[in-house]
Amino acid sequence: MINLAASRSPHWRLASDKGIPSLLPSIDYQDDHGRCHFWLRAGRVEFTPDSVRPRRRRDTLKAQS
Repeated sequence: MINLAASRSPHWRLASDKGIPSLLPSIDYQDDHGRCHFWLRAGRVEFTPDSVRPRRRRDTLKAQS
């Protein structure tokens, strides 16, 4: 969930250009499985270099062969 209420902290700002959304600032989520840090700009998700996404099982199986 992303808080859009400016009266609460932290909060994000949703902007729209001709119906195409952008979200400010970036989203930075971390748990035991990794870190997902990204921007939503002009309707596209742009992962930051420090975003660590776990490999999918299929990729892991290919590496073992």
